Amino acid sequence: MRLRDKISSPAGRINTSLGKMQRQTRALSRDMTRLGGALGHMSAGLAAVMSVRKFADFEQSLANVSTMLDNSAEHLGRFRDGIETLSTEIGESAESLAGGLYDILSASIAPSQALDVLAVSAKAAKAGMSDTKTAADAITTVLNSYGMSAERAAEVSDFLFSVVRRGKTTFGELAPNIGKVSSLAASAGLNLDQFGATIALLTRNGVKTENALTAIQA
Repeated sequence: MRLRDKISSPAGRINTSLGKMQRQTRALSRDMTRLGGALGHMSAGLAAVMSVRKFADFEQSLANVSTMLDNSAEHLGRFRDGIETLSTEIGESAESLAGGLYDILSASIAPSQALDVLAVSAKAAKAGMSDTKTAADAITTVLNSYGMSAERAAEVSDFLFSVVRRGKTTFGELAPNIGKVSSLAASAGLNLDQFGATIALLTRNGVKTENALTAIQA
């Protein structure tokens, strides 16, 4: 059989089509490989840009922290190392943690104790599905309201979670609102146990956390 007859036969036509498809598939595979390489380079470039952006944001947050210090050179290196370690441990961004540290220093916590309070706040935030800034504000506010030293930050964290367990509230609901009334509660002579029991009782009976604290304030 002549070559032309082979090609014009059904089997020949099928073989010809298969050969064409194989060539197209190989060409497509080469194109996809080149595209994958290009996308890989783009992804790496984007990751590098994001890394630089995060670094810049962290540096700006540290610059803000330095404004709260009388001698920034004495503390910033230790703060940087502590925040980076805590960020790896907790999984919260270094920029966010630096913001929490700023608030802690703003609450008149001594620089020598600030990292310890930050660590307590970050762990409380993680356990309470909140953020360090919110946790730090709640903890430092209670510390200041009751005239407690910074070494008792973990005790205040335990107090907040005891209210969550005994009442019908969450850490995320309690932490942003407790500062509204903690100073008044302390001035009225309520100790932490009494203060916490009052919040727990009201929320357990269906009063929303914010309303419960407003009622205690009133």
